[in-house]
Amino acid sequence: MASCAHAPIVSDPGEPAGSPSRGVVTPLSSQLLNKKRLIVVFVHGVGDTCPGYAIESQDPLLKRKSLEFMGLFPGADKTVLKGNIPVQDFVAGHRKDDKSHVTYRVLHYELRRPNLPGLPTDIVEITWSQLTQWLKTNRLGFDVTTPTPAVGSIEDDCPYTTSAVYKPPPSREKVNRLLKEGILDRNLTDAVIYSGRYGRIIRRGVADALCLAPGGTQVPGGVLCHWPSPLDENVRVIFVTHSLGSRIVYDTLFGLTGQPLYKGESTFGEDDTAEGKLFLNRLLADTSAVYMMANQLPLVGLAFEDGSSTSDDAPKPTLTQDLQLGSELRANASSESAAVATLSATKSLVGIAQIRSRALAEFGQAPESLHVVAFSDTNDLLTWGVPKWYDSSAGGAPFDLQITNVYVQTSFHFPFIEWPTWAHRQYFDKKSVWRVIWCGTDAPGHVARCPGSGTTH
Repeated sequence: MASCAHAPIVSDPGEPAGSPSRGVVTPLSSQLLNKKRLIVVFVHGVGDTCPGYAIESQDPLLKRKSLEFMGLFPGADKTVLKGNIPVQDFVAGHRKDDKSHVTYRVLHYELRRPNLPGLPTDIVEITWSQLTQWLKTNRLGFDVTTPTPAVGSIEDDCPYTTSAVYKPPPSREKVNRLLKEGILDRNLTDAVIYSGRYGRIIRRGVADALCLAPGGTQVPGGVLCHWPSPLDENVRVIFVTHSLGSRIVYDTLFGLTGQPLYKGESTFGEDDTAEGKLFLNRLLADTSAVYMMANQLPLVGLAFEDGSSTSDDAPKPTLTQDLQLGSELRANASSESAAVATLSATKSLVGIAQIRSRALAEFGQAPESLHVVAFSDTNDLLTWGVPKWYDSSAGGAPFDLQITNVYVQTSFHFPFIEWPTWAHRQYFDKKSVWRVIWCGTDAPGHVARCPGSGTTH
């Protein structure tokens, strides 16, 4: 009864006020048909996160019960590849700092499906948190009244600690301390850091991990690695992001296609994007879905506001010089708008969907929707649904993009409160989340019955 009382609410971002929930989620199981390999890329969000956060640490996001529910089991050689990338390797001119790095790990699993052969699955875990842990500790450590508890890690030097001794401020009430020192000092600050100039460092680090994890070659000296051979059409790629990770993945992929995130300022140079173009086009063509747990696209999107909007402007994608759509616009756009229309990365997901549609056409593959499913617990203070204008495009020309908001309860309710830090972390523990991903909906707004589960909730 408890599980059915909090069944997921599957919503279309464009639903008018007072209307029933009519969202649609395409089952992951159907996206894997005729594929010979699956790649699942995990990118975490705000907070002190350490290598092993996805699967192998003492307190991973995906615990064994979740893996088994999805049919994922370790392969014969579980750990395939791993490595640390120090910041000086992907940021030109940066001084040596081995405490500031990105970690990537590739684990080999097998996806077991009823009445179908096992599907080899590479789980790619990218950890960027060690680029900001030292910064939060060194700059905001003076505000901590009690030591921050350590998080589970497979590495001894994570999370970052310092020998500096600060005189703490006067003590706080327990709840206030947990909110200020936990949610604000150690979590939300990552979104603030990313929204500024330091976001470029994080994007370059995640890009280097995306290059090295599938077999690229490291090139020290502040440039991205040599990109590996492209994937093929028999591979299916999905991204699973948490919190700020949704914004990081989108901005990184968008930037790697050669588009500036800020007018006049690019994260990646021409050398970075030219060499990786074929691999990235193939990666985008093979990517069918992005599952966002506690999405922060709209929050961080505010940092891209350039001051040109007025209070009379309805929310919509910003027209800038970022992405030339040109002849790629659908036929229902006027020829005049097709000639001048451009689209920004700041407030829309259409940019990456358009680039992906173009890549599919270049490889001679049939058009295919990019599925973006955003999971939110409304008692989680650090998540926002994806609004309708993220699914809009210049000139009214839609691309192959399907966005769905799924509202779930991730944590136990106390009287009048659901503790927000638990709500933010526990998306991965909920079978209801994995049911939505794996089984999708069998009618608008209605989660499908999973084979053998005996329930639709």
